[in-house]
Amino acid sequence: MRQGGRKHQRVQHRPCRSAPGRVSMTSGVKASSSEPATSLRPPHEETTTMPRAPSDTDLIFDVKLTVRPDRVERWLQAVREIIEAMQHEDTFVSCELNQDTQHPHHFTLYERWAEPDVATFVQNQSRPYRQRYDRELEELLERPREPQILRPLARWPGRG
Repeated sequence: MRQGGRKHQRVQHRPCRSAPGRVSMTSGVKASSSEPATSLRPPHEETTTMPRAPSDTDLIFDVKLTVRPDRVERWLQAVREIIEAMQHEDTFVSCELNQDTQHPHHFTLYERWAEPDVATFVQNQSRPYRQRYDRELEELLERPREPQILRPLARWPGRG
């Protein structure tokens, strides 16, 4: 029990599993380079697990990517595939994909991981799916990714 008589409720993170033959959230969504990324949201019914609550100790990456304009559709497919694979990692907390409204081939990935430090994250992320994605990026991006590593300081939740 916490101070004030409130109970702590633990949320256990379990990876989502799709039924065999079911369309995954990364397939079946057709995007063109002129479509905003918001149209690429996974369908609500694909959310099968309770998300892990963010923590003040999470490792946060804010990664800016400039995709070649003629490769946006292919990159969106690749990034959806890697995010779907990341969701199965025990230390994955969340990921947001955002598109610049002024420059539709500029994107930002905001990733949260329950890792103690960058070295541990790198050690745990040398998975085949990541290596495939990293190799593919060279022909999809105009310039190298611009990652920032962030430390959470404060959070203000919405009213809803």
